[in-house]
Amino acid sequence: MRKKLIEAAKEEDLEYAYIIHDLWLNLISRINVADGSVELVRGAAVNDINLKTFKRILGASNKEQMYSFDATQTTVIYPDAMLFEEIDITRMGNIDFKKPYIVPKPK
Repeated sequence: MRKKLIEAAKEEDLEYAYIIHDLWLNLISRINVADGSVELVRGAAVNDINLKTFKRILGASNKEQMYSFDATQTTVIYPDAMLFEEIDITRMGNIDFKKPYIVPKPK
């Protein structure tokens, strides 16, 4: 899937492509199309994904995941990974990326 993602990004003449590891936690990384290096993206969120988004799907994994909703006794089976042509990712506002507090060396 990663190789196909890079190929699709190159076809669009993009410098980077994005991998969404966890949609609910906004865990997103950016892959450099030129060298394949990956870095975590901070302060980004995925905009709403709706049925129109699925019209532009480029591929899906043959591995499956399953999630059960206890309250409704509904089970959903979905692909482990999906490759979309386009998804909107925006920067989240009001995030302060402070450096961690470092305690000086004790005497």
